[in-house]
Amino acid sequence: MLPAPIIEATKKCSGCMEIKPRIGFYARPSREGGLRSRCIDCTLAEMKKRNATPEHKREVRRQALKREYNITPKEYETKFIQQGGRCAICRRHRSEQRRDLSVDHNHITGAVRGLLCARCNTGLGGANDDIQILESMISYLHRHAHCP
Repeated sequence: MLPAPIIEATKKCSGCMEIKPRIGFYARPSREGGLRSRCIDCTLAEMKKRNATPEHKREVRRQALKREYNITPKEYETKFIQQGGRCAICRRHRSEQRRDLSVDHNHITGAVRGLLCARCNTGLGGANDDIQILESMISYLHRHAHCP
């Protein structure tokens, strides 16, 4: 029977060059020793720096638009220009809001309907895109329009 390999209690980080306990490294079973070469602190700092770049943000946005709505950033921009930079429901301009306009889509067909502000998008979602519920909400508001 072969003796079990000796596993060192510490490891030197290839980033900061510090010797740290093994618990200070992410696992990587495919590597010799079963750990990544950089410590957790260096790995997180590198990820934070990379994720803050405009290029990374654009790429994340591009992937999300493609994955969730099957549209490109150019198609989003075209829709944004068609709507004059305004929510398709309340007409508030993007500059009056904290977030970009959301892509509104038919949840059954996946077809993109327009771009909405967060408030209008949440309202439609809360009503489950049900026209009867939305009409009932309008009726309710009319009935209580003069309440103090």
